[in-house]
Parts: sequence; structure tokens; C-alpha cells
Amino acid sequence: GEIGTLSKFALAQAKADDNKLDEAAALYQELAALSNPILAKDTINFELANLYEKQGKNAEAADLYFNIAKVASEAKDLEGKPVPRSQTARDAKEKLAKLNPEKAKEIVEPEEPSPTDVRSINM
Repeated sequence: GEIGTLSKFALAQAKADDNKLDEAAALYQELAALSNPILAKDTINFELANLYEKQGKNAEAADLYFNIAKVASEAKDLEGKPVPRSQTARDAKEKLAKLNPEKAKEIVEPEEPSPTDVRSINM
């Protein structure tokens, strides 16, 4: 259930804080495999990518960061307009740019809606 999922996420964070990176990574991988809407997959994968970085697994970390940022860059609303990227997606792109600048260039940034576009949506 939801409490079990959140407990496992908290346990993974605690293991990471205690430098038990392999145990934490295993928990994050279990969570990422769930089809559970309570935790965003991006959040779980971002934490897992951070762990991989700490473990020196930069290629694995870069792949996860790339997937988070790429999906976000291609997301569209019902009208086919780009959706503003989440903070997690922006952070993933920044981390990817540090780990693998060439791969980061493959992600085309959507045009963020201008304030006038946002106002017209809210009217």
C-alpha cells in the first residue's frame, strides 16, 4: 500500500545517508519497478541516479538523468503545447550536462510559455 511505498522510500533515503549505497539502490530499483502513482517515477529515478553518481557509476546516472529530462522535454498538454518542466526534470538536465555534456545536447528544450500565454489560459 501507500504507507509501505513511502516507508520503503524513506528507508532508501536513510540507507543512502548511512552510506549503504548498494542497499539504498536496491530499494530505489524496487520502487521504480512499481506502478504506483503515490511517488513520481522521476523522483525515484532521480534519487537512484544520485546514488549511482556517489558510487562512481556515472554512465548509469547519466542514462537515468537523460531519460527524466528527455521525457519532460517532449511532454505536451491536451492542446499539443509543451508542458512546463518539473524541478526534477530541470535538475536532471543540469546533472546530465555535468556528467555527459554531449548527451545533454540531444535534449531539445521546449519553449516555456510566456507570461501572456499563461494569462490567456487562466482567463
